[in-house]
Amino acid sequence: MVPGQRNVFDSTVDFTGIAFLTVPRRFSPIISRLRVQDLKTDLSWALDYDPVLHQLNASTLFLGRRVGASGKWYVAGGQTYMREPAETTPIAGQPTLGLSVYNQYRVQVQYGNVALRGLSGAVAVAADAGLSYVQAATVQSNYNWDCCGVAFEYSRSAFAPTISRENSYRFSFSLSNVGTFGTIRRLQRLY
Repeated sequence: MVPGQRNVFDSTVDFTGIAFLTVPRRFSPIISRLRVQDLKTDLSWALDYDPVLHQLNASTLFLGRRVGASGKWYVAGGQTYMREPAETTPIAGQPTLGLSVYNQYRVQVQYGNVALRGLSGAVAVAADAGLSYVQAATVQSNYNWDCCGVAFEYSRSAFAPTISRENSYRFSFSLSNVGTFGTIRRLQRLY
């Protein structure tokens, strides 16, 4: 452990929103997770409080609701707040955004689902309030028949106007009782 620098350990990678330590510590962050779900509503809240620095490190709030008589429409929104530890130093050779507090918003609208026969689709947009910039936008659609289905996705990521931009196109073909082939992975799906 080198004080004042980013130290990544196996135990810190999946523990909180901040995957590194900057100082030795006796106490880990206090992590609270709440999830409530019924047939029409999803609510989740994740909170990370640092008792050493006496500050809120991260908070993520998400609310989704099925609307309409058929329940095929789904509208969701969320807000994520994260405070980077003040003693971190930029990684050599990496561009920096100059931010220490990140406040991001996400909105998603969806029709249908991946297993529904016929046409389904979703759109998601994520923006950072501190940068006043849309960081990511994804459009995904699929069409299913009785025996098979196809899905297409377009995604655009941009971390800042001057740092990096990426466009990606993905597809998949599903065959009933056999499997799915293509470049859309389950974790990348919007729905």
